Amino acid sequence: MLIQKMLSSTFSKQLRKIERKKIYMVFGFRGKRDKSKRIKMVKVASTYCRQFILTLDDINGESKTVVEEELYNLTKPFTNGEVIMDRTMAIKKMWEIGGSGDWIFVIGKGHENYQDIFHLQTKNDIETIQYLIEWEKGEDR
Repeated sequence: MLIQKMLSSTFSKQLRKIERKKIYMVFGFRGKRDKSKRIKMVKVASTYCRQFILTLDDINGESKTVVEEELYNLTKPFTNGEVIMDRTMAIKKMWEIGGSGDWIFVIGKGHENYQDIFHLQTKNDIETIQYLIEWEKGEDR
């Protein structure tokens, strides 16, 4: 499992010695994909992250209501997880929570365009992070 390997690897252990204070993660699950891996991924995130947010990824024709219910059920056993369905607002929340030296992982979409329209009018995760960098500088307030 890529997330577990990434967070539990020797590389990760060495990185923890650097000035990193906390790890935060934003990720979601694509609709109509293997659901058996989801709880494993949430457990890994809960173990290694100070906080994680499950959010909307491409639902591929599944009902948003069903997806949202599943995300809430996956986070119930964990005190450090929450659900924010708007992917851009989930990324923004972690951006605001994270401090100097903290690590924020945004897993999933990357450069792929969003299939949904979210609060921040950005096309993908990279644009959302670029927007937040500019917003933080005060250039887009």
